[in-house]
Amino acid sequence: TKETMGEGTMLPAIVIWLAFDIFILNPLMYLMVLPKPIRAHIKKVEDLSELEKRIYEEDKNGNKRAEKILKKYKITGRNKYTD
Repeated sequence: TKETMGEGTMLPAIVIWLAFDIFILNPLMYLMVLPKPIRAHIKKVEDLSELEKRIYEEDKNGNKRAEKILKKYKITGRNKYTD
């Protein structure tokens, strides 16, 4: 490409491609895979069933990252987790 287009046009060509990719190509690819309309797929907390409310509350009150770490490593009693 450098030989065909010349060395002076390489930098503008790269900048144009990056701008096209960032502002046009990537947003279009993102919008193609999203469900339409997005808001219709999001449930309000008030409209959840009892089972879904219970699962939502458990997820909200739990700390999955801390639980995963505590499950992975054996607690010896010497190193206590404190806030």
